[in-house]
Amino acid sequence: MMEIFEDKKNLYRVLVLLFVVLSVYFAMKFLSEFRSYNMMGSNNVNTISFEIFKSFYARFARNSAIDALAYGGVYIAGGIAQKNSSIFDAKFVKSFEDNPKFRSTLRKIPIYLISENKVGLLGAGFAGAKLFKELKKNF
Repeated sequence: MMEIFEDKKNLYRVLVLLFVVLSVYFAMKFLSEFRSYNMMGSNNVNTISFEIFKSFYARFARNSAIDALAYGGVYIAGGIAQKNSSIFDAKFVKSFEDNPKFRSTLRKIPIYLISENKVGLLGAGFAGAKLFKELKKNF
């Protein structure tokens, strides 16, 4: 385990990844709380908060797309994305593409919203079936 941290570059990457994961987690918790309050009545603070969240969500998607060179597309899944599909509007796309260095690349990357709420279960089932097939072949 310590070989991961032997050079500073790997340590930095691990810390950045940890920060991103925690940021997304708390942002998602914030959005779920925010949406329940927003149902009571729309006010200016909620609208501004939602716009800020949308901007950060788009930036995270953009950074992930650049890191992975996701030319096949960015697939967004999960309950929060499904319940708040209004996030993915023209402002979201504008924030996603707002990077002077990679703008032309980002414009070529499609953004997909997965509406199937059991996509994780389906993926696990597919992986299990593939593993079972490999094990069966070896015996």
